[in-house]
Amino acid sequence: MLIFLFGEPGTGKNFVGDLLSTHFEYYFWDADLALPLEMKNAIRNKQVFTQKMRDNYTQMIIGEVKNLQKKYNNIVVAQALFKEKNRIQIANQFSEALFILIMSSFDKIQERLQLRKSLVDNDYAEIIRSEFEEPLLSHKIIFNDSDHASIIKQLHLILSR
Repeated sequence: MLIFLFGEPGTGKNFVGDLLSTHFEYYFWDADLALPLEMKNAIRNKQVFTQKMRDNYTQMIIGEVKNLQKKYNNIVVAQALFKEKNRIQIANQFSEALFILIMSSFDKIQERLQLRKSLVDNDYAEIIRSEFEEPLLSHKIIFNDSDHASIIKQLHLILSR
């Protein structure tokens, strides 16, 4: 099975990916680890990504997932995937993929972004928030505002269907 976790920065995509890896035996890949330098620089400079940057990165993700599928049966990928166009590009390549939108309250997102040491901070998250397109693509939702047990319960419900 192939799962894509997507959503705004700070919602806990990596947290959910780690839970899938630990409790459900998925190989977890945080696609942010492969962000191209051009995109890292845009974040550092508090600039919004261009659609061309997003399209190129999406193609790289698709290629990497195809490589991972040669090694692993169950894969979970975490990436914000702000634009519906890019989600659809991925869905067209992986018709079997399950998309899960990770959501959290605004307060939790701010708290997480403040605590973690990453390129995306609260200021940048606020700049790009309006760029996130509401998903139309078929997807499930996980609300990540509580503890491990609650998230694992939600995952069990989604995976058992």
